[in-house]
Amino acid sequence: MRITKATNKWFREQNHRLDCKPYMSGAIEARLLIDKSSFPKDSIKAVTKGIYHAGREGRTWVEDSKYGVRFLGSTDILRADLSYLPLIAKRQVEKTPAFLIEDKWTLITRSGTIGRMCYSREDMKGMACSEHVLRVVPDEEKIAPGYLFAFLSSKFGVPQIVSSTYGAIVQHIEPAHIEQLEIPRMGKELELLVHNKIDKASEAKSEFISLVKEASLRAEKLINWEVPKKALKVNTTTSKKIISARRLDVPFFSEKASKVEDAVMKATWKNIGEVVKVVKPGMFKRIMSTEENGGIPFHTGSELFLMDAKPKYYVSRLTSNIEQCLLQPYWVLIQAFGQRGGLLGRVMLTTDSLTNASATDLQIQLKAENEFDAGYIFAYLNSSPGYESLIRLPVGGSIPHINPKDIEQVKVPWPAKEIRRKIGTMALDAWKLRDLSQVHEKEAVKMVEDAIEAAAPKH
Repeated sequence: MRITKATNKWFREQNHRLDCKPYMSGAIEARLLIDKSSFPKDSIKAVTKGIYHAGREGRTWVEDSKYGVRFLGSTDILRADLSYLPLIAKRQVEKTPAFLIEDKWTLITRSGTIGRMCYSREDMKGMACSEHVLRVVPDEEKIAPGYLFAFLSSKFGVPQIVSSTYGAIVQHIEPAHIEQLEIPRMGKELELLVHNKIDKASEAKSEFISLVKEASLRAEKLINWEVPKKALKVNTTTSKKIISARRLDVPFFSEKASKVEDAVMKATWKNIGEVVKVVKPGMFKRIMSTEENGGIPFHTGSELFLMDAKPKYYVSRLTSNIEQCLLQPYWVLIQAFGQRGGLLGRVMLTTDSLTNASATDLQIQLKAENEFDAGYIFAYLNSSPGYESLIRLPVGGSIPHINPKDIEQVKVPWPAKEIRRKIGTMALDAWKLRDLSQVHEKEAVKMVEDAIEAAAPKH
């Protein structure tokens, strides 16, 4: 239970709101500390060209990139992989240009889970974005974009944004709720230092995406893969294949998956079970803990696939089977539960930053003999044909899932060691860049927080 004491002054300042949010979020304490600091202040409205969202309207979806634009949902702005986003019709975007985003903007989720933020990157430029995301467009003549983002995502910015939410079931914020939020001006030198770190983080993220894409393209070229021309969605198979597979579900016999398997078998190949150890952790009930009590950081599947992966909560070391979910560097993780078209069948690579953190038991772990083969396997499974090989496997109705034994039988191209090492190194370098981006971003935010605390009078 959380308890705080609210003064009459606080109620007046919040227009006599009686819900807990403004008084329990830490927003008032954050604002008071900023007010007491020696820095001059500007409102968000004074240093931006606008704060807005796209507005609600029905969406027209297309399948061909010639006629569509990648569309970011409110969670997608945080995703590491944007390659499988849906396409919204170009004609709709042309009609409502507020859908489009540019780089160096601060994007803030404004519905449901409020206050999650992203500094839009070069690779996001020109994408469309949901009306559930606020666009905070900096005026670069008045404020460095990276500094604006660092402050808003700090422990002094987030609580003030979250405190402005309204609504009972689905909460929201609007531009008017945050435009008067005050930003401390720390001087051009410090603000530029913070901005440069945020920019370095953004560049590392874009390079991460570029390297991952290149590694996967090189892996799929090993089987001379070409995306089949679109045709009627009619799958054909043989009785021999049905008897061999011992299953009748339609996705398993998809035309695209069959073509992938045929292409792989024309190259040098192996079953995944021959080259890695395939492990599915046992299910367990979480025993909640805290970091202060020695708890283990716990990552859900959805959190691990974000660009800035953070633990959802902490679990006790007494949690049964938790040792099976303690991560080590350079494992390939496959999301084994979920929905087709979502995270199900998607893959990621663990790095040093996740060492001894724990993850959900709803993932399958692939443990290679060396880090280069781990990088190579990630690169192939992350490619278009690799994904098709995985997404044909799920069974189950309400919550489809993938069985480890089916993963073991997936065929992958297995070229000479030198080729695997070259592609694997590219994937490893990419994921190290993602870790580096997190370091730069955390350092920038800490610089802002430390400066505010140092400038406030001590009692």
